[in-house]
This record gives sequence, structure tokens and C-alpha cells, in this order.
Amino acid sequence: TWTQGVSRRKSQPASRRAAHEGVRSPRPTSEQRRTRAPPPQMIVEGMPNTTSVAYWDSVARTWQREIQDSLREDRGRAVYRALDEFVTGASVVVDLGCGVGNYIPDLAFRAEHVIGVDISPACIDVARQLCSRYRIKNCSVHVADLGHCDGLPEWLP
Repeated sequence: TWTQGVSRRKSQPASRRAAHEGVRSPRPTSEQRRTRAPPPQMIVEGMPNTTSVAYWDSVARTWQREIQDSLREDRGRAVYRALDEFVTGASVVVDLGCGVGNYIPDLAFRAEHVIGVDISPACIDVARQLCSRYRIKNCSVHVADLGHCDGLPEWLP
């Protein structure tokens, strides 16, 4: 019957339905995915569970638009309450893995000084631009691979 045909088509993968209905699938081909995809985030040859600098550098400029902003989506204000409780009045706050600096303005508003640290030079560039745009003077941002450093960097108190 007609309804059985419709439900059978809907249960097929989109690519098969598209071929069956004579419509091109919107899914990219494997070749398109290979050429467009950024390097994997957590796979570095010979070093499992490491962050890939190449991955973060490749997504730094568009990261703000692509991620769910945990501050903007904080409907219950749980993040802000935690910042108020644990950061307000602190002399130094270190944001390890600060990325493009989403938390820096809110941290800088509450603490005397903020240090942002990330493995990606491109992400740190975006974070520096953010600090400049918001005229944040009590923050410094640094590129560092904390997974492979011997001792503390001189800029870390």
C-alpha cells in the first residue's frame, strides 16, 4: 500500500532515499570530507590523547560561531554563580586551555589578573584580539603546551 511504501522509504538512509527519489544527497562525498576536514583534535602520531595544534589552529577563526557558548546558554546562571563564588576577588586566575578566550572577559571582571594559556597560536591570537576589543588590561595570554613542559613558565606566578 501507499503508506507502507512511504514508511519503508523513510526508514532507509538519506543517501539511499535520495538516489531512489532521483535527488542528490546533501552529504559530502568521502573525497570532499578528506579535503575539507581539519586535522583530528586528539590524534597525534605516536602520542595518543594529545591535542593537535594543527586542528585548533585550523578552527580558531570560526570557533566562536561553531560552538555552543556555555555562557550565553547558561539559562540557570550556574556558570555565573560559580564564577562569582570561586573567582571574585582572586588575585590570579589561570584559564588553562582558554582557546579563543570566551571566559576571559568574565574572569577579568572578577579577578585582579587573568592568565590565559592555550596550545594553539591561532586561538591565542583570537583571544588577544578579544582582550583588545574589550580593553581588558588585567589579562595576559600565552601559547604553551602544558602537556610537555618542564617546570613552570616564567609568566606563571
